[in-house]
Amino acid sequence: MKFKEQAFRIAALAGALLLLAPIVFMLVSPLFLWLDQKILMMDYLIPLEVFPVVFTGAALLSIVACKTGLLKKRICLLSILLVFMFGFGQYLAVITGLADGSAPATGLPLFVVLATVVAFDVFTLILGIYGLTLYKQLRKVSLI
Repeated sequence: MKFKEQAFRIAALAGALLLLAPIVFMLVSPLFLWLDQKILMMDYLIPLEVFPVVFTGAALLSIVACKTGLLKKRICLLSILLVFMFGFGQYLAVITGLADGSAPATGLPLFVVLATVVAFDVFTLILGIYGLTLYKQLRKVSLI
């Protein structure tokens, strides 16, 4: 096995794990609260709070997809949408006053900001799944 192929495989797997780790933590952490207090609450902002980790995973997958040509359009488009949703959600929260609490957290502004958060979480999950798919495809093909 050549070094380049191995590096692409490791980068694809690392990128997928970096993307899926916040999602898994977001889904597993409420179980501890439920076991302790019988309350089920989920922090859906976890992937946004660790954006540098998510961005690193998306960047790794984008680089591998562009270099290999496998799933290139899907991964690059989702990576761009991921960064856009992060920035757009931040921007909307600031201009509506939700970020600093100057506006009440109700109505259409809250709905739009939460929609960007949900879209970011979904894009993170889908990109992580594509990362695992890319890793599987890299294991099957020889690039050099």
